Amino acid sequence: MTRYDPNRALDAADWLRLDEAQRRRLVEAHHRSRHCEHPPTPDPTLHALVHVTVEDQVALGESTPVAAAVERLCAEGLARHQAVHAVGACLADHLFNTFHADHADLAAAPPDFTAYYDAVRALTAASWLAVSAEPAEDDAAFAAACLSADTDVDVDEDDDDAFDEDDDELDDDEFDDEGGDDEDFDDSDALSDDELTPEDLAAMGDEELVALLSVEEDRVTRAVVDEIVARRERLLGSLVGLSISPAHWRAPLPGWWAPVHATFILAAIDAPAVDAVLLAAGREALALGNEWILEPLPAMLATRGPRLHATLIHIAHNAAEPMALRRIMFDALAEAAQRDAGDRAALLPILRAALDDGAQDVEARTAAAHALIDVRDEDRREALAAFGRDVLVPLRAQLGFVEFDDEGVHREFAAPRSPPRPPADWLTFYEPAAIAARQARWAEEDADDEDVAEDDLLESEAAESETPRPPLQLGAKVGRNDPCPCGSGGKYKKCCGA
Repeated sequence: MTRYDPNRALDAADWLRLDEAQRRRLVEAHHRSRHCEHPPTPDPTLHALVHVTVEDQVALGESTPVAAAVERLCAEGLARHQAVHAVGACLADHLFNTFHADHADLAAAPPDFTAYYDAVRALTAASWLAVSAEPAEDDAAFAAACLSADTDVDVDEDDDDAFDEDDDELDDDEFDDEGGDDEDFDDSDALSDDELTPEDLAAMGDEELVALLSVEEDRVTRAVVDEIVARRERLLGSLVGLSISPAHWRAPLPGWWAPVHATFILAAIDAPAVDAVLLAAGREALALGNEWILEPLPAMLATRGPRLHATLIHIAHNAAEPMALRRIMFDALAEAAQRDAGDRAALLPILRAALDDGAQDVEARTAAAHALIDVRDEDRREALAAFGRDVLVPLRAQLGFVEFDDEGVHREFAAPRSPPRPPADWLTFYEPAAIAARQARWAEEDADDEDVAEDDLLESEAAESETPRPPLQLGAKVGRNDPCPCGSGGKYKKCCGA
């Protein structure tokens, strides 16, 4: 895909094959060209981000009401570009309201996109034309929502060599037919992160700095993270965009790592507006089985403090939520109770009530029991042992296992309690030793795969010499080290190919 035209419906597969930087640059190219119907906006980068986010949601089809709304608005007489602006204005209003909500409101309930979706469904051509006299209105709201109205985006003019003033098409060598990586960020550039000094990073423009999250895979350094955190007021909107977009979580490598990095960094920023973003990112990670996020998520949520407790409790007790998410919420409550004596006093009664509530489903009571074991609630030690003996053990035949029994409870209470994670412990992901250990692990796995592939080839050749060759089966073959087609983000050999 080498051209973006907001007045033409996109091919969803082609669009989603591009990474975030490629999509944004296509949108910016169109808005610099003679084909754009409206005058330049005050902040072209933010305007492009609105377009990209809306087009991402359109490309996801029926999972959101956006695609249907754009189609409906076009049928009512709007140009498709106008329809994208109309939905973008709803998105900007939603983000503005989220980021500027009262702190207590943010903690009252889990993130809710109902208002945004309702606004999108309620859009009509007439209602949009009545309020769209100011073409840049949605940009202003979006800028305020992202807390980045003063963002100074440093764009290298050399990046625009593929454009001329009269054309919005990109050269084919920048986006190949395979939907390949942006040439500006090839693998050789990506490997240079560890060579960048703090002075180099400080001299980078905001856009160039954030782009490292999309190209460095799991080799982003702590220096990069620290520089992004230092610019948090300007870059918060970009990090949120990476963290909450379903398209980013489902992107191929190397962009697959970008929402992971963005979520780690956001979790280190103590801003109430980030709380709902972390919950949304956790839902995406859970849907895809992304253990890089799921493992530290309870600690990330626990460090947000009491303002998030009501939300964690609400989700933990909500039977309509996925049980795996509810367990994470109980784990987060246990983590919070271990961190602060005041939190412990406030949360223990809630965890005890969840354990004692016979009307609750057994899985929720078990999750509450694990939380109480983690915090070593001596007042409920015997009740926990009785729960294991009288409730969980009888389920052995049905479940095929027992989570714990009465003896297991007493062993846990006798063992030393594991201390809670240090604040921002997940950022050890970026320490040199952790990076080196991961690269060694990948290299070892690749070597093992080569040995297995060689053995498979020898066995296959031996078998072929004894049996007729089967008919050739046409179709793409997934390599063991390729991302699993199921969308989990893991390697095929560790997922569906296991």
